[in-house]
Amino acid sequence: ANYVKLCRQSHHARLKPLTANNEKEFESIQQDVLNELKKFGKIVSFIFPTLKDLKRTSTIKQSALGKAFVEFEELSSAFICFNLLNERRFLDQPVKVEFFSRDQYITQSLF
Repeated sequence: ANYVKLCRQSHHARLKPLTANNEKEFESIQQDVLNELKKFGKIVSFIFPTLKDLKRTSTIKQSALGKAFVEFEELSSAFICFNLLNERRFLDQPVKVEFFSRDQYITQSLF
C-alpha cells in the first residue's frame, strides 16, 4: 500500500475547482502539498485532480477534486505520511489520510 489519499475531513470544505480566477491559488496549494509530501520519502507519482481531469477521463470522479493522491517509492514512506499527517490541519481543516488501492490509482479510478 504505497498509495495514499489525502483529503479534508469536512466534505463541505473542499478546495474550489480550478478556474481561471483561482488557477494561481490552486497551483500554490498543489505545490505546498507536494513539498510537504516530499518530506516523507521519494514520490513516484502525484495526482491533484482538476476540472480538466474530469473532462479528460470518466474514471476521475468530481468528489476527487480537492484531494491529493500520491504514490511513494517505499511503503515505509506511506506509513510515515499517514502517521504524521493524519488529523493534522491544512488550510484550517483537519486532513484525513487513507491508504488507497494500487489498482484504483493506476487506472485513475479516483474519488
